[in-house]
Amino acid sequence: MADYDAFLGALSADGFEGALSRRASDWVVMATDNSIYQVEPYAVSLPRVALRLIR
Repeated sequence: MADYDAFLGALSADGFEGALSRRASDWVVMATDNSIYQVEPYAVSLPRVALRLIR
């Protein structure tokens, strides 16, 4: 999990605008992909600006 913490830290240091969460309650809400293979994420990012998804 340390790699994920480092990645989230790097996103924040790079100026990520939005929310980053490692809470299990957020994983449950965001990990619904309507497939039979439910894969829980290790983190959830909610960018404030859509252009951040492209960059």
